[in-house]
Amino acid sequence: MEQPFRRFRKLPEQENSDTLASINIRKPQHFNWVREVFENINIHDQPEATALLWTNGSETHRYSFREMGIACNQLLNLLRDKGLQPGDVILTQLSLQTINWQAILSTIKRGFRMI
Repeated sequence: MEQPFRRFRKLPEQENSDTLASINIRKPQHFNWVREVFENINIHDQPEATALLWTNGSETHRYSFREMGIACNQLLNLLRDKGLQPGDVILTQLSLQTINWQAILSTIKRGFRMI
């Protein structure tokens, strides 16, 4: 799935959005967006680029793809250490803080189900 996403990324830069409709993608049996797109493309190709720009109106914080990847893995390791397995359900009650986005990445990467 990495190659189609790389193609998708280039189309807006080329002002060629009409091509999107003609790209044929076969659904893979297994696909992990965090591993194949977030890590293999974003962290690999542009680790210091902005992945998340968070603000509360008075403060603004920028998080790079590398920083988000590290935080995702730290949270994922904590959840693994607590015994969570792929397919387990996680109930989150997180405000729209940075940790919420890190939890979403961790959930997708490990195959948890988030409520």
